[in-house]
Amino acid sequence: PPTAFDPVAPGDSGEAGSTKDRYFLAARALLALGGSEAVKAAALVERLDLTKGSFQHHFGGMPGFLAAFAEDWEQTRTARIAACVSEGNPWRRLEMLNADLLMPPDPAETAWRAWAYTDPVVRDAVCRVDQLHDRALATTLARLRDDPAVEFLAEMTSGLMLGLQQWRPPFEPELAARIAIEWMRRFLRIDAEVCNGEGRPTLAFRPR
Repeated sequence: PPTAFDPVAPGDSGEAGSTKDRYFLAARALLALGGSEAVKAAALVERLDLTKGSFQHHFGGMPGFLAAFAEDWEQTRTARIAACVSEGNPWRRLEMLNADLLMPPDPAETAWRAWAYTDPVVRDAVCRVDQLHDRALATTLARLRDDPAVEFLAEMTSGLMLGLQQWRPPFEPELAARIAIEWMRRFLRIDAEVCNGEGRPTLAFRPR
């Protein structure tokens, strides 16, 4: 299943599979294995069988790398949200915006968000993306129900999504689905059911 680190949008080099993109994918793998402490210049070049000179050439150092990595992550997430917003059917758009609810936890994404607590570059990127997602979700909810608190409901729904993704140990898929459905029905007053699409469970919504 897709994750926040999938190359939906290419890196700032403009070429999928470029050396910069390979560095970003390697950093994702290191994040998943050992968290932010594992993402070091030496570990990156060793994993890619490249030289320290290559790393310096592309990023200048770790601050430059982290800035580029955060920008790439943000661009990928922003592109995904833009694709959701472009969907004209608000019910389908709601499904797309909540697609992460039933996805299995991604260790790299969990480590990335943990990194945001200690690094301002990562924190700023995460905050911008989360705010963009919440605005898109609130706008969509406003199309589907008459409630002055749609912005608050959108923020709470995002919080539930992040909680399901980062809870340790992970929720069993059946329990995660039950939680998501109960949330939609009781708090958003939107009927929901689980369906299997593209080989993984997703939420489907319909008007009551």
